[in-house]
Amino acid sequence: MQTQIPVTDAHSAVLSLVELTKELTSVIDQETDYLDQRRPREAEKFHQIKATLAATYQKELNELGSRGGIQAIGKGEALRTLKQETRKFHVALERNSQKLMAMKTVSENIVQTIGDEINRMNAPAQNYGANAQMAGTKTPKNYKPVTLNKTV
Repeated sequence: MQTQIPVTDAHSAVLSLVELTKELTSVIDQETDYLDQRRPREAEKFHQIKATLAATYQKELNELGSRGGIQAIGKGEALRTLKQETRKFHVALERNSQKLMAMKTVSENIVQTIGDEINRMNAPAQNYGANAQMAGTKTPKNYKPVTLNKTV
């Protein structure tokens, strides 16, 4: 018969943190998959879940720290699992961050290109008038101001 080792508060906090890390990694991977498929609207549904899990993750880290930190649980399997899941989490987070930055850059370039084209189309003609001076600026009759949202 196997004797059961008492589970300390720090040990249970680590197990909770492992499960939370797995869940957060899964949500980030799902969001990144939607971004890879160029479906950012579907990826938006993960923002609230991600924020909630991140806040809980921070809370769990703080609680673990108040219970003596990782050193309090020793060098057991739970610690190895936490390290392994944390590495996976960081890889997923980096991949997600790179995808979001790429999408942000593309969006900003699109907004800039649209703005440049609107300015080019609305620029006054560069020509001389009858008295050999530059002709006055004219606003096109169909001029409409454009507002662009730069949020990605």
